Amino acid sequence: MRQGRKIYALTAVAVTSAALAVGIAGAANAGERVPFSAGGYGTGNCADGIYAGYCGTQVSGTDLYIAVGFGGQIIGTATPLAANAEFFWFADASPAAANNDKYAEFAPYGIASNRVMADVDHHIVLATATGAADQKWVYNGTGWTNVGTGDVLRSTYNGGPIVAVSYQNDSPSETWTFVTP
Repeated sequence: MRQGRKIYALTAVAVTSAALAVGIAGAANAGERVPFSAGGYGTGNCADGIYAGYCGTQVSGTDLYIAVGFGGQIIGTATPLAANAEFFWFADASPAAANNDKYAEFAPYGIASNRVMADVDHHIVLATATGAADQKWVYNGTGWTNVGTGDVLRSTYNGGPIVAVSYQNDSPSETWTFVTP
């Protein structure tokens, strides 16, 4: 290939790659910002997308919202943001599912991540979705219980971890309410 054609080919690849990168970056931030009912921000992707009504977060009786912190740890925050507090709450549709089991898939900006909330050694973290029992949650009317471990969710303090506590060592539940943008 001659020098002129090589430069033209490289330039075309660079321009195409740059356009693709801009499109991908734009998609991550797509959606108009709309406030959660108690503060913070959600996206139009979550509020008006195909998963509207299933996309949102949970707020504890202590006014802390479930969000994702550093390293994928699940934390409680007083100021939920679309980047850290949007989840899809899906029912387990498998034939073996019981008790209205649910998965909480992290969905920053209303975009599915294939990472779900899981109970790992009493730490609530994000894990790659596999359908494992420690990734399923059942709502008992006020609180969330992990299907695999029997632990219940408990908020701690603003910016602190959401923890899993043994049902026997704590009150049966902490009140949680589903909040959508």
